[in-house]
Amino acid sequence: MVLPLVLAAAIWAVFTGLERRVRRPLLAVGLLGRRAVLAGSFLMLAATGLLVGGFFLASFALQHAHGYSALHVGLVFLPVAVATIAGAQAGSHVLTRVNARNVAVAGLALAAAGYALAARWPQPAVLVTGLSIAALGIGATFVTAFTASLADAGPAEAGLRSALVNTFHELGGAGPGRPAQSGGRHPGALTAPAPPSSAQEVIRRCQPYTLGGYDTNGR
Repeated sequence: MVLPLVLAAAIWAVFTGLERRVRRPLLAVGLLGRRAVLAGSFLMLAATGLLVGGFFLASFALQHAHGYSALHVGLVFLPVAVATIAGAQAGSHVLTRVNARNVAVAGLALAAAGYALAARWPQPAVLVTGLSIAALGIGATFVTAFTASLADAGPAEAGLRSALVNTFHELGGAGPGRPAQSGGRHPGALTAPAPPSSAQEVIRRCQPYTLGGYDTNGR
């Protein structure tokens, strides 16, 4: 895990050095130091990580703690997808009247409230309700990320800024997605124990699936 990160950092350093020397660079590296671009990129990174991480943890909880099938999980997640779209639509309208910073704070606060609800009462109905509440805020944060990044962009920079924010969208999804690749190989992935009574119990039962296929005793 460390070696790829080191290699990526080295490649980025070489790329940055080359881009600063050429007359017509592919990427204006200085853009990453601008406040608007940094704010939009960070919001996109955080919002995507929250959404993907929530889907990942909730799907494991529903399948391995509550006995749901993959199809059943996909169906019960439909309200979360609808809430994300609704949040994005609402956010775009609110941004015409409210400062982007306030919308971002409200969106992330709503996401925190939804995930707190899902963590406190992990029964399926409450879990999906909490994720849907969080998705409303995350959808609004998605729109705010692009708005913040493109607010002062000229025609020549708009496409590049949009591409940078989309890159951070992919990075946000890559972090929570890594454990999923190893979790599916666990030998107990198809078992369905009795429903848990608390969020701590959900975490305890799902823990072996998120540690690369090994339990805490090294087996």
